[in-house]
Amino acid sequence: MRILTVFILLMSVSVNINSQKNLKLSHPLNYNPNAFMKNANKHFLFRQAAPETLYVYAVRTQFKPDNEAQTTGDGRFDVSSNYPDSVDAPPHDSLYFIYKLEFLKNYYYKASKGKLIINYQLLGGGVRNLAKEMKEYSPLRNENMLKMGNLFYDVWKSADSVIDFSGIDASKSAFVIFHAGVGRDIDLSGFFQGEYDLPSIFLGLNTLKSVFGDTTRGYYTNEGLIIPSSCMLPEQEWRILNSTFGDYFLEIGLNGIVVGTIGSSLGLPDLFDTDDGITAIGRFGLMDGQGIFSYLGVFPPEPCAWEKQYLGWVDPIVVSSDGIYTSKAASIDFNGNESVYKVLISGREYFLVENRNRDANNNRQWVHYVKGGLRDSMQFLQDVEGFENASIWKLKGSIVDVDELDWSVPGLKNDTANYQGGILVMHIDENIIEQKIGTNTINADKKHRGVDVEEAKGSQDIGVVVSTPFGDLISDGFFVDFWYNGNHYRPATV
Repeated sequence: MRILTVFILLMSVSVNINSQKNLKLSHPLNYNPNAFMKNANKHFLFRQAAPETLYVYAVRTQFKPDNEAQTTGDGRFDVSSNYPDSVDAPPHDSLYFIYKLEFLKNYYYKASKGKLIINYQLLGGGVRNLAKEMKEYSPLRNENMLKMGNLFYDVWKSADSVIDFSGIDASKSAFVIFHAGVGRDIDLSGFFQGEYDLPSIFLGLNTLKSVFGDTTRGYYTNEGLIIPSSCMLPEQEWRILNSTFGDYFLEIGLNGIVVGTIGSSLGLPDLFDTDDGITAIGRFGLMDGQGIFSYLGVFPPEPCAWEKQYLGWVDPIVVSSDGIYTSKAASIDFNGNESVYKVLISGREYFLVENRNRDANNNRQWVHYVKGGLRDSMQFLQDVEGFENASIWKLKGSIVDVDELDWSVPGLKNDTANYQGGILVMHIDENIIEQKIGTNTINADKKHRGVDVEEAKGSQDIGVVVSTPFGDLISDGFFVDFWYNGNHYRPATV
């Protein structure tokens, strides 16, 4: 059992720059402004002793076949059997999407330490075939979500013709639309392609009201069920990029964006800069683009302490004086006793201190997957080329579970026991959160974020953009941003 003892002191930071290039979300994930505070009370449900259950219902839809150069694919699901040997390769049949939902269930069960159980169902009735081409539902980058709203209504109307929605309680449910094609989710500077692909978003009731009117309540099924929102998700995130130097295969998994949109459905706000898509907390939490696409979207890290606090999964221990405190790594404490400390600055401003360890179970990383209908596992003793944040080519098929989610936080390549994580300190300003949560801009002000990582190396450079002749470099955090004994960049007492 990995336990770190922390001597908590007042901390200060200085600034320098140390950055790297990363994928960047091209849009906010949550299009449900003004809904967060209204729904805040529901999150206290997760404080119950018994696990809370979320029912996830998913449907599949595809579009009228097209020859549009600015959409990926032809509008239909890829169910070919001659598929590449890569993550999330076709056939994209019903089992493929069930595996995505299986990962979703496993992620939230582990991340919540059993406080959230997801029961999922891929609804019957087969693939819903829409009469319109994909581009007719694709909003331009400066447009509102009217076209995505039309997709929402068209899909559920089509599903309603063949599915019996009796017995579903919308208040305890999340609804997912898996559509054909690739998500228009990452900023592909220099590649003008896929402009009519669809963004992967949580389309909330307030967004529907903003484009269809205040009387909108969602889609009314024949059985009287009101579907008030949906997670809008593609069949895949990997793509072939065309360039003057030839085609380039960009391998990205779907799991991260599935987990992230459900996070939005639960009420979590985006924690990246939603004005420009640039990271704000890096790979130290879930609701940042770098967390969602950590390990190229295969498995995100656990939510950070603030996200867990917001969902009611942890109740931080308030520290009122200097002293020595013991913190268990989140990955190993599965009995509801995860220790997170709150160091008060004022009534509404404080530090959250937690222990994050990439290999808290001390058994390295196991990746469980399904390929060709067969289940198998791979063990990785350390990060290596093909299994690291920047490359995943050693992984195959549909990833349905991993041993430890926090293997996905920043670490030193070829990790040793000295560089597997440590104490993460986050500065929380609830005044900023309250002011900006309704517009989903908590971390849009780079100089005053509502949820901010106190980087142990001393430089506050997560999200800092450095322009070079080879493109912009953006830091998503480093292993030296943890506080641990022996961190020669910024020594901390651990």
